[in-house]
Amino acid sequence: MQIITIVKNDDPYLAAKEVLNLLDFSLADKTVLIKPNLTTANTASSGITTDAKIARAVLERLKNCQVYIGEGCGVDVFEAFKKNGYIELAKEFGAALINLNQDKIVKKIIPHPFYAKTLPIAETAAKCDYFINLSKLKIHSLARATLSLKNLFGAVIPLRNKLKLHPYIRKVIADLYQAIPSHLNIIDGIIGNQRDEVVSCPIKMGVVIGGYHPFYVDYVGAQIMGINPEKIEYLNYIKEILPSFEEIKILGEEISKVKKNFLRHRPLITHLRYCCQDIYAKCLNFKDEFIK
Repeated sequence: MQIITIVKNDDPYLAAKEVLNLLDFSLADKTVLIKPNLTTANTASSGITTDAKIARAVLERLKNCQVYIGEGCGVDVFEAFKKNGYIELAKEFGAALINLNQDKIVKKIIPHPFYAKTLPIAETAAKCDYFINLSKLKIHSLARATLSLKNLFGAVIPLRNKLKLHPYIRKVIADLYQAIPSHLNIIDGIIGNQRDEVVSCPIKMGVVIGGYHPFYVDYVGAQIMGINPEKIEYLNYIKEILPSFEEIKILGEEISKVKKNFLRHRPLITHLRYCCQDIYAKCLNFKDEFIK
């Protein structure tokens, strides 16, 4: 049985604390990577990025751990850290901030490839003892939803490889699930984002979702966004390789009491962005060691 927690509270810190209480989470003596979703340098109120107050609640539960806070977005990573309060937070807790795009590459072999037979993963993400995934409740124009599993894509490096793989994101996410164990998964749904993953279209939700298995956390997160998880392609791929589909037990709020139907139609700028990305991707050499 998988325990998934849903906490209703407009305060991200208090909501995250309660999620961790319900999960009975604590951790000691590990090398830890905390991976927020900082796709842009926008603040959490935009609906696009993970609130640093959620990371604060997690950091308070880590005892004698070597902690890294890392992201590998397509903008200036440290500018995103600065605007979202992660620089001060890291100093306070003695954590190291890391631009995953500049990390060493570890080539991870994918046991059951859906798209890539190997993936180029940031060493810190590949070799940490414990991966803490702090994602955002938002739409993704290609993958349908940006939740815990899509947040793993920031550990693909360098940026050139992200751009190469992004058009195939629905299969690549299922490959990433096999490449990076995601041990604790929390979705910041205080303010979600509709329509797109980087264009702000915020929707007030006032929820934080958490659990230990990213597939089941995302399965619940999708329902809270009004999306049938059976319609999300990467969840269906991952379901194929799960030993079994486990029963989900919800602690906290019921899905039906916090659910809102997110708008999903793309803005024009998204269509233009993806056209440019597709052209760029086709100019790259796909006949390399990463491809299935």
